[in-house]
Amino acid sequence: MTDNVEAFSDGQGLIAGLLSSGESVEIPDHWLSYYQSRAQRNRGGRKTESPSSLIKYVSCPLSWFADRHAPENQGGVFVPNTFGVLGTAVHRIIELFYKERPANRDDSTLYEIRDDVWDALTTGSIKGGIIDANTLKDFQYAIDHPFGNFTKQGGRAFIEKRVRECVDNLLAFDDRPHRTKVKAQEKWSRAEINGISFNGRVDLIVESPKGGNSVIDYKTGKSHLDEDEVPSFDHLEFFKSGMYSVTEPDVDYIEQWYLMEELNVRLRATDERKGFVNAVIDDVTSQMNRIENSGKLRINPASSKDCGQCAYCPIKDVCPAWNDEMSLMDIAEAMKDKEE
Repeated sequence: MTDNVEAFSDGQGLIAGLLSSGESVEIPDHWLSYYQSRAQRNRGGRKTESPSSLIKYVSCPLSWFADRHAPENQGGVFVPNTFGVLGTAVHRIIELFYKERPANRDDSTLYEIRDDVWDALTTGSIKGGIIDANTLKDFQYAIDHPFGNFTKQGGRAFIEKRVRECVDNLLAFDDRPHRTKVKAQEKWSRAEINGISFNGRVDLIVESPKGGNSVIDYKTGKSHLDEDEVPSFDHLEFFKSGMYSVTEPDVDYIEQWYLMEELNVRLRATDERKGFVNAVIDDVTSQMNRIENSGKLRINPASSKDCGQCAYCPIKDVCPAWNDEMSLMDIAEAMKDKEE
């Protein structure tokens, strides 16, 4: 296994390999000054990231920077899409379901909540707090700007179909929800390493019937595990949940509920694995701080333009990794034009 400190320190494993690969480039001066002043712009004067942004950094620092720190990207390029709003809708339905008193957690309540959330999204109503204004805005944007080959009608139909399928399958993971002991859900969790705060929201923490507490992460897409692959924290899908095993006290397991596949991947959060998570976060935050001091970051493309981290990256058409004549200034100009 490579999800331990010794293997990571020796450069073994997926994450260690990603963090040491790619070509270093200088970022534009206005990118650097904007990045250096980020703490002053944030509430509380902190340099902030999230578990998701850490995973994006591991995959490709340039994509992470363009998404999170380029001044041109004020919601202009990395925008809500079909799959993102699908996940948000399903998470909201499950959140409301587990907020119910245990005695009320049955299939009829679950389907009633599902219908209420869908009605709120499609009628544009935020009355009663079923959904919030940001969720509605993201949903409407995704419908009006279809992703990939979707039409507006096709995108909406796809989201509705997937929402129904995911919700139908929930009870395959928790067939006795009235007995589930919820410790916390949709809980904000924070940790600070090397002067950078990581703020994330845990889907659900429950007392496991097998003993101990489990962090549950809902997945509305498909698992990327190979058929014979043994799951570990040295896998980007599981590392994010692994971070919560470090930031939340008394967590013994992490679980990924792949609702479309009825697949539950359960990993024990051992001290060894928690040490691995801390080592990775320490390395990533150190690299982020070096960018601030050196003005350089890495471009880490996938093996081809249409796979891995590059497959859905919105800046790949102007990325120097795939276009020899392009520079980071071309990315800045492309994002600026998109925003306008």
